[in-house]
Amino acid sequence: MASPTISGFRAGNVIGRGVSVYFRNFVAFVLATIMIFAVPFLLSIFVIADLGPGPAGILLILVWLIACYWLSAVLVGGVASDFKGSKASVGQMLRGIMPALVPVTGAAVLVSLMVTFGLFAFLVPGVILCVVFWVAVPVAAFERTSVSDSMKRSLQLTKGHRWQVFFVMVLWLLVSIVLLRVVGFAVGVPFDAENETVAEANAWTDGRLVMQAISVPLFGIAASILAVGYHDLRFVKESIGDEEIARTFD
Repeated sequence: MASPTISGFRAGNVIGRGVSVYFRNFVAFVLATIMIFAVPFLLSIFVIADLGPGPAGILLILVWLIACYWLSAVLVGGVASDFKGSKASVGQMLRGIMPALVPVTGAAVLVSLMVTFGLFAFLVPGVILCVVFWVAVPVAAFERTSVSDSMKRSLQLTKGHRWQVFFVMVLWLLVSIVLLRVVGFAVGVPFDAENETVAEANAWTDGRLVMQAISVPLFGIAASILAVGYHDLRFVKESIGDEEIARTFD
């Protein structure tokens, strides 16, 4: 597929193309998603079961966020390769970010900590942090910058497009919630925890496994959308095309 013509940064276009790229590269992207989300998935099953919500829930949100940001860095090379008409293997995508492994991991952890703390302490600041630092991790992967410089670059790239970035996050969050609710209803997960029966509690245990399994590709698609968003911001603001991005990951 040739690089798409982009006239501006629009939430609907970013989401649509992020989903399309994910399914065009389904095997490689799903394998990368499974590899990176194996730990969050297992923690979701065992940590909540042992510790319950509360501190464990905060820990899990943090771990899932870190994994999503890390996956977005991995998928940037695959997105660029797709837009220039080729396919990137899992090995190529992983090798592409190895030179920037430390700043990518540092940026993923720092942004996730800030966003998680912001969301739990004060909702609005958490959302603002999530928007302004949305592409800090892909920046670290592609531009080989330090953690602090990656965050500064994200501030620069999102400036003038932050409402659209916000709409991208909100729209995909709503889609994910609806899908999880539909799946939960289909597998019999009770949503009224106070009045659930023993049978419903057992259904919740079994259904939670299904819902966590569905959450993995949803987070994978979110990472693909984020990678497309980084590509589009660079293209719109700086006319950086697919060849240059893909060449970094060769």
